[in-house]
Amino acid sequence: MDRRAIVIIGDDRRFLLESKEFLHFLTSELGLTDIRVIKTAYMNQGHFKQILKDAIYYGNIEKPMLMVYNGHAEKGGWKINDYNYFPYDELARVVAGYGGPLLIINSCCHAYSLASFLECLPPQEIGLLAACDTNQKEYDGFTEDIANSWRRGKCSDDGPAITFKDEKPRRRRCWGVKLDCYFFKQQKAPPWRN
Repeated sequence: MDRRAIVIIGDDRRFLLESKEFLHFLTSELGLTDIRVIKTAYMNQGHFKQILKDAIYYGNIEKPMLMVYNGHAEKGGWKINDYNYFPYDELARVVAGYGGPLLIINSCCHAYSLASFLECLPPQEIGLLAACDTNQKEYDGFTEDIANSWRRGKCSDDGPAITFKDEKPRRRRCWGVKLDCYFFKQQKAPPWRN
């Protein structure tokens, strides 16, 4: 089964390092070859939107696609760099026409706030794996946790609360259709597709 991926990297060294590790997992362990990488440093909103659209709608838009964002965010969208912001309502409009299953990994603060924007889309196979709830900060290593789950052939579910230092507990959240199985080491279609 052919699969695609887009990895969007925010303008901070830690996002670059985490993305590199996940890219290595996607290529060396899962064998993905159709991967687009977007580094958001120095991009304005319009430029980012065009590059993202080009990456999404390039080639066969029926293939399962994984979109990963590692970066800063606010409740209403991605903070693609220090000066530019990409709102979630705009992201929802950009992905609305994708014809295949789409799984979004949102590894950022307030990550689950994207779900309310995806709910407005027409019915399609779309899922969200969020690093934390709407009012929480992201924790490092979220994509590594996902890679470890996928190596074992397990879907990512709402996770247990994790407490860091003196902060409130954080938990990963899931929304929409469970599409992880497209990206397991031993890939398979979801049960409803058989």
